[in-house]
Amino acid sequence: MKTISPKQQKIYDFIKSFMKANNYPPTFREIAVNFRDNLGTVQVAMKGLIKKGYIEKGEGLARGIILTHKFENPEALRIKSATQAVPLYGNVAAGEPIFADSNLQGYLPFAALKGNDENVFCLRVVGDSMIEKGIFENDVVFVRKQSSADDGSIVIALLGDEATVKIFKKDRNKVYLKPANSRYKNIQGPFEIIGKVIGLKREID
Repeated sequence: MKTISPKQQKIYDFIKSFMKANNYPPTFREIAVNFRDNLGTVQVAMKGLIKKGYIEKGEGLARGIILTHKFENPEALRIKSATQAVPLYGNVAAGEPIFADSNLQGYLPFAALKGNDENVFCLRVVGDSMIEKGIFENDVVFVRKQSSADDGSIVIALLGDEATVKIFKKDRNKVYLKPANSRYKNIQGPFEIIGKVIGLKREID
């Protein structure tokens, strides 16, 4: 392994500590903010780390940094390489696209999937309409972007500007959204499926 400069070493150490704390790598911009440096300087330092074999960078991924230097045991490296960071979006404001940058609340680690990992996002659940499926308020659901679903799938659908978690149902030529709470009625009105729920995270105090 080639020797790196003091600046590159500081950036490399920051990436290690960030990944250990968050289970996903920082973006170039987050590195620049940490060191109160400009983005161009960080990009030059990162190119040096890539050239010297300390890191790799996935094409087209904001958080595509992969550490190649064995600062941890092989099993820990394998686990980290199998983990991706997916965006967490908040409630949708009226007239604002759900995937707008202003609606982005952060990132959460999630086991890497085969295929296009960029199609995975997560949302925080509001309300109690899915409690009979074990989905409660403030749970975070992991979602794969898709515009269609099979009968009985748990989906994220848009009702106007509002994103909701429901069961997608097909009844002959009719489709509707079914809550998993007997207190609520089925939703027959127009809606748009934007994803299928593929995982759940619950924060326990």
